Amino acid sequence: MKLITSISGRIGRLEFAKTKNDKTFVKGSLCVSKSYKKNDEWKTIENWFDFSSFDEAVVNYFKNQAAVGDFLIANAEIARSKSEKGEFYFLNITKAVSIVKKDNAKRLYSTNCTYVIGKKYSDFTLSENGWLNGSIGVMTRVKEDGEWKNTNMWLPLAANGVIAKRLVDYPKGAELHLEGELIADNYETKDGKKIKSIRLSVNRIAGSVDKATNSTNDVEESTENGFEPDDDTPDFMKAISNGIGDLPFN
Repeated sequence: MKLITSISGRIGRLEFAKTKNDKTFVKGSLCVSKSYKKNDEWKTIENWFDFSSFDEAVVNYFKNQAAVGDFLIANAEIARSKSEKGEFYFLNITKAVSIVKKDNAKRLYSTNCTYVIGKKYSDFTLSENGWLNGSIGVMTRVKEDGEWKNTNMWLPLAANGVIAKRLVDYPKGAELHLEGELIADNYETKDGKKIKSIRLSVNRIAGSVDKATNSTNDVEESTENGFEPDDDTPDFMKAISNGIGDLPFN
């Protein structure tokens, strides 16, 4: 099970810190925006992701090249940190592809492309308005008590229309190959714990493997099948569909 993300956006916060073992790491926040056109009016949704990296090459690149307001193009994976204060999902930058200084980045537009292979461990359902309720299992890195380890995590999915119905139809145990965009989802539980989660908005089903029969199914279904955001659409999904209009470069 794996997840590969190519993402870009403007750096909103940037700082360097040290671990207990005196190793320097970088952390900050990244604004990934997307615009869509509805009723002849352009609207923009901003997703703020926390990020970090312990990779020495990435840390040095940020030290020498990056500043708040610059435009970052990077490869990343999802990581998770657990503490008494809550549970936090963030982007672990595995490669800083490029940094464009803010004065030269005015016409650059954010990208947010994720390819994931995950396992459907439980049945999915649809809400009354057709939104998918379900998560897949993928591999991630977790920081617990200051130590990193690899583990499985639940990656919540967001989908509507044809894609949502198709995902519901897959049997438990199926290995799903999905393409989409990461969405930041922050909230607080009833007991006061803060949760910073990340979900995948599924734009395309690239294929699947039925582990019970070891058969593959190469399908290509995308949100080009007619999804349009409306007043009942959750805020984090209003700009996710393909085919809602041309994207401006601003």
